[in-house]
Amino acid sequence: QRLFMGEEDTGLWKYGADPGARTERTSVDRTEGGNLTADVEGMSLWRGAGGTGYLVVSNQGEDDYAVYRREGTNEFVGKFHVVANEELGIDGASETDGLDVTSAALGPGLDHGLLVVQDGRNHMPESACNCAPTLITLVKVAG
Repeated sequence: QRLFMGEEDTGLWKYGADPGARTERTSVDRTEGGNLTADVEGMSLWRGAGGTGYLVVSNQGEDDYAVYRREGTNEFVGKFHVVANEELGIDGASETDGLDVTSAALGPGLDHGLLVVQDGRNHMPESACNCAPTLITLVKVAG
């Protein structure tokens, strides 16, 4: 059992979450010399079989999302962006404060789950509320 924590200007940490675990934290990734940029924000676990899966982290300083293995040393897997496609009427996502992800099959087209991210800057359609969620199927991310 682990507890992951983002520290906006420093990076990503993990703590043991078992009752007998020590209180020392371990660095997973850093903003200086690492794969993150200052302003680390929301995170959530995509759960795979047998304790595997991914930790998805909002890397708000770069308007992208960093992905780490859930198991082992939490190896950095890569990053992705949610980009706009005006032709399809899809707004991108940026300035994300929070996100959530599920690996549950939610129906046709959502066999690998769903990622929901807060979009801090809506462009399509223009909106006075920069808080609309963006929904992303995980076929391309996890499949």
